[in-house]
Amino acid sequence: MTAPNISPAIGPALPPDAPVEYIVVGSGAGGGPLACNLARAGHKVVLFEAGSDDTTFNDYSAAVPFFTPFTSESPVIRWDYFVQHYANDAQALRDTKNVQTPDGPRIWYPRVGAVGGCSVHSFLFRSTRAMPILTSSRT
Repeated sequence: MTAPNISPAIGPALPPDAPVEYIVVGSGAGGGPLACNLARAGHKVVLFEAGSDDTTFNDYSAAVPFFTPFTSESPVIRWDYFVQHYANDAQALRDTKNVQTPDGPRIWYPRVGAVGGCSVHSFLFRSTRAMPILTSSRT
């Protein structure tokens, strides 16, 4: 499989020591495109991502809609969050989405720790291979 045909970076090249103009937190469906568009417009952007870009995760499986449900189960990128919706455990046990945890009944919110954020397991494609091309950056 080859990288998509992407146009070269747009805007002036910036020196590495140029002052940072924008800090974007999270590379998900909102942060990734925002950071990319700002960089393409010639701004100095820093993008923080809590998840790793683990090369052992096959991001091509997330690109095929049939396989994306399995990405949230990948131990490489899986983050499990359990939230207590009710202060009363008896009421929480009546919730059909209830999962029993060591801390009591909770609701499971699957999240992904990867470049692309939760869009990786929400049927949206991410490609870190395109980022250096779009931003003229090797980092």
